[in-house]
Formats: sequence, C-alpha cells, structure tokens
Amino acid sequence: MTTVETFPTFEQPSEFEGTDERDVIVSGFHVILTRATINTLAGSDVVNTSLGNGRNRITLGDDIDTATAGPRDRISGDAGDDVLIGADRARLDGGEGTDILNLNVGRRVQGQGGEGADIFIIGQNPSAVIRDFRLEDFLAIQGIEDLDTELFEQIFFNEEEEVFQLLYDGDLVVSFSEIQEDEIEQITSANYFAFPASFEATEFEGTDDPDVVNSRLNVALSRATINTLGGDDVVTTFSGDGRNRITLGDDDDLVTAGSRDRVDGGRGDDTLIGATRSRLDGGRGGDILIGANRARLNGGDGDDLLDLSVGNQVQGTGGDGEDTFIIGNNPRAVITDFIIEDRLAIKGIEDPNPQLLEQTFNEEEEIFQLLYAGEVVVNFAEIREEDIGQFGPDNFSFI
Repeated sequence: MTTVETFPTFEQPSEFEGTDERDVIVSGFHVILTRATINTLAGSDVVNTSLGNGRNRITLGDDIDTATAGPRDRISGDAGDDVLIGADRARLDGGEGTDILNLNVGRRVQGQGGEGADIFIIGQNPSAVIRDFRLEDFLAIQGIEDLDTELFEQIFFNEEEEVFQLLYDGDLVVSFSEIQEDEIEQITSANYFAFPASFEATEFEGTDDPDVVNSRLNVALSRATINTLGGDDVVTTFSGDGRNRITLGDDDDLVTAGSRDRVDGGRGDDTLIGATRSRLDGGRGGDILIGANRARLNGGDGDDLLDLSVGNQVQGTGGDGEDTFIIGNNPRAVITDFIIEDRLAIKGIEDPNPQLLEQTFNEEEEIFQLLYAGEVVVNFAEIREEDIGQFGPDNFSFI
C-alpha cells in the first residue's frame, strides 16, 4: 500500500545513489528540487530533474542512460551511449561512448560530447555552445526544411565573445568554445545532417521491456497516441504541446504528462504527474497521482495517493480502495468520493491544532467543506449520508 510515509515527495534526500539495476529518479519525488547530488551507478537509468529548480550534480553509470536536465544542472554521462537533454544554462558531458546531446532545449546550454562519435542536436537555439566538437562528431540540424549545406557559412571567430560560430544563411546556429582552428577548416557537409523540427510519429507502441518515450526525442509534440505495453516505462510529454493519449501496461510506470494529456495507468503501481488540465487515471494498483492546475485525478482500483496540493482547482477521485488525499495550499481542491475509509494528509500548516478543524456544509455552493481556523482546506463534492459526521482523528494527519 502506498502511504504518506512512503510517498517520495516528503523529506526528499539531497543525495541519491542508485543500484546496479535500472533506476528512475525525478526531482521533487526521489530527491530534493534543487542542488541534489545524484549518482546512478549501473543499469540503464532515467533521470529527470526538469521539474525542479536546478543546480543539481548528476553522474550517470556505464550503461545506456537518459537524463533530462533542470536549469544549471551539470550532467556527466560517463561511459555508455547516453541521451542528454538540456535546460537553461545546463552543462552536458556525454563522457565515453556515442552520445546524443540535445542542445535545442534551454538558453545558453553547453554540451561536451567526450570520447566517441557524438551527435549534437542544434538549430533552434542560437545560444547553445559546443565545447569539444571533433571531426568524428555530427551536427543534427533541427528545424531547417530542405537543408542546403551550401548555405552554411565558413565558421568564423567572434572576437567579442571569443568563440567560433557556425552560421546558416546568415543566422547563428551554434557556437564552439573549444575547437582547434585546423579542425574547423576540415569540417564539411559530412558532419551535418537534417533533423526534423518535431517528430511526426503520432503513434508509439512500446515493447515488453522498459521503454523511454519523450516528446523531444521519439514522438510528436502533440496529439500523439502512446501505448507502452509491458515493462517499467518512462513517458515524458510535458515539454510538448499536449493533448496526447497515453496507455500504460501492467508494470510500474512513470509519466510526466503535458497539458490536456490523458493517461490510463493500467495495472501496476504507477507514478503519474500531470500538467494543466491533464486527466490521470491510475487504473489498478497502488498509484501516486499529482496534478497541476485544473487537473483531474482518478486513482482507480487500489490504495492510491492523490496530491491535490500542487495545482489550483484540482479534482481528485480516489476510486475503490483506501485512498489518501494530500491537501493544503489549494482551497479550491475538490474530492469527489471521500469515504470513511479514506485519509486526508494536510500540508502547509505550522504548529497544527486538530481542534481547529471543522466540517461544514456550504449552502450557497451546495458542497461539504473542511475548514481549518475558519479557512477552507478542501471541498467534498459528495459524501455518503452514512459518513456525514463520522470523520475523526483517524481520517486526518498533518504533514
């Protein structure tokens, strides 16, 4: 059973050391939101610190890892063929192996491929800087239709910024902070290839193994249909334009959904994080659901944990099972099916006094409400008649 005590949002560690198996680490849930130190060790790991406040230090292991940075993060890929996605002022280091560094996400992001023939995704972020481009590396130019290599202008040295720069048809594409002048003269069209501005794949079907789906890497930015099938899958669509349909399999999956996305958790103990107006359905299992503004959360079957405290006007339905609702900081949150077996975890109140809790019926809005010191904590759209007045200390806790 998922409980408040095991919910990863509370008392997150500032340091995380992984295992030899596949680890999934998300800022705000497995580590603190900022200045965390993460070492994944072995296994094909997935790290996503883009939800946090950045300035993290992330060291990946020797396998094939995927990391999505937060602002000013520093990511070291070590060995393995890694995929690193940038953020504002982040620094990405692929380390050994054939790595992919996406420098189109985030202002002034810097990328260092390390040893191996690496691919730098550029073209939509003129503030990006490559720190160690070598002749065996490649530039994937994104967002330029009908790429004409003859329109690339000779790389020149910008004396004011003290960097070499590559232009396409007069526009800055990328800067190089550390590159030998003799290598610059040898860069040819063989080092460039076109990369779609956004992926046109509107359908994605996974495998029975762990899949990584990302709207910046392998699926369309909007209106995609994603079916992950089996495996402990990681789906990230929040950086896209939303309105996706995501169906998960029977294992323990992690989804960071975009605006107006709809997620069906299927079986398994899933963690579903939704952006504005997303709809999250945990399905069967003990799930964790967190929603932003106007999100709709449905735990489904099982003992679920629904966090209604993050966004404004979040609506939560626990479904079958003994569910826990995290409330506080959001007086317009609504619980649609609270029963005597469920539990409320109230956050954001210093030196709480249970005697200040009050249950009342708001006749004007025709809704039951829980008040603390006269202020609304949460609203109940419906309460069973036999449960009215029966809530006691076992239903409330302060966190």
